[in-house]
Amino acid sequence: MKTKEKYKMSDLGLIPEDWEVLTGGQISEKITKGSSPNWQGFNYSSEGILFVTSENVRDGYLDISEPKYLPEAFNQKQKNSTLKNGDILINIVGASIGRSAIFDLKDRIANINQAVCLFRLKDGVSNKFISYFLQHPKCVELLISNQSETGRPNLTLEDIRNFKFILPPFPEQKKIASVLDTWDRTIEALGTLISAKEKLMSGLMQALLTGESKFKEFRKDRWKKIRFGSLAETYSGLSGKTAKDFGSGSPYVPYMNVFSNSRVNVSYFDYVNVEKGETQTKVQYGDILFTISSETPDEVGMTSVLLDNVKELYLNSFCFGVRLNDFKTLHPEFARFYLRSSAIREEILKLSQGSTRFNLSKNEIMKLQLIIPPTIKEQRRIASVLSKAEDEIKYLRTQMQSLQQKKKGLMQVLLTGKKRVKI
Repeated sequence: MKTKEKYKMSDLGLIPEDWEVLTGGQISEKITKGSSPNWQGFNYSSEGILFVTSENVRDGYLDISEPKYLPEAFNQKQKNSTLKNGDILINIVGASIGRSAIFDLKDRIANINQAVCLFRLKDGVSNKFISYFLQHPKCVELLISNQSETGRPNLTLEDIRNFKFILPPFPEQKKIASVLDTWDRTIEALGTLISAKEKLMSGLMQALLTGESKFKEFRKDRWKKIRFGSLAETYSGLSGKTAKDFGSGSPYVPYMNVFSNSRVNVSYFDYVNVEKGETQTKVQYGDILFTISSETPDEVGMTSVLLDNVKELYLNSFCFGVRLNDFKTLHPEFARFYLRSSAIREEILKLSQGSTRFNLSKNEIMKLQLIIPPTIKEQRRIASVLSKAEDEIKYLRTQMQSLQQKKKGLMQVLLTGKKRVKI
């Protein structure tokens, strides 16, 4: 006969009766933090010891894609915060407060700055289990709620020492960590595949959108140079609207839809009241939408093309539209990719103006010189290949999001004992 599980209350809700609630001080061998190299009279160097800052501590992993180094003398002076393989690092200062990861770089001498807490556990406590516990949304919420009341968000070492951790028996800690680690490896492998597909996509765009690589049947056709303005006319986004006009009514394409998608996402619209008789331009199939204003030049001139038929649709006021005279010279499906190619982006960046905020002129955009395939057939062939490649990447990203959500759900039940693992 199966014995009914007994539970008790904790900060994370009900947990199994045989689980312990211990403070950070009780389960740790060392809790400390690093120091600023400037305070110690050191500057960054091209080699030496690895210097880990809060920027490197991500959600559950270390990112050292842009490593920083300090002279060995810094480590000699700051021996107390020298890292050991398996140490848990917790961000305790700034916007990333509460993020944590395991230092798992074997044979690397490393130290930390003052914004990172070194949390070294005693024997009999699984660092992987604690790492996953620290990633639990409720745990992060509780940890952040302990921060000191100052102008800048921060946790003290005492906050970490007093924080309550929920611990199952050691064998169960290891099993839970092993289960979640399997999910992480699957997610990581999928992430690697997505990166490879994105790199392939980038290479395809470079080759196909510049004519470096051509399909056999089009090799003899020379690409032509044409002024963008000779192919289309521009129109403005919504005008004369106040805050009370938004929230209901007719759909319009928001700024981030244009910025984030080469093809307008028709499931992502906001709404605005447009009265009968108002002079507002409707977006039509094939229209090319441009962002015209941003705080950074890289975000100006991003394009999105409407490739669906929408009966009534408007455009936000921070973008403008370009309507092709016809689809005989430039096809919208090709324009979707071509206007986001590196060559065109470089030309658009040259046109952006501003110091604190960057703006793009419609007139300047229409002066762009496009070098494009002479036939619509070739343009659509290129667009078809790129579209299939992009669709595959989107599918993989959807799979990634699904795995991440399932892992979050599993963490919720495993880290609180709602679901027990077999030992």
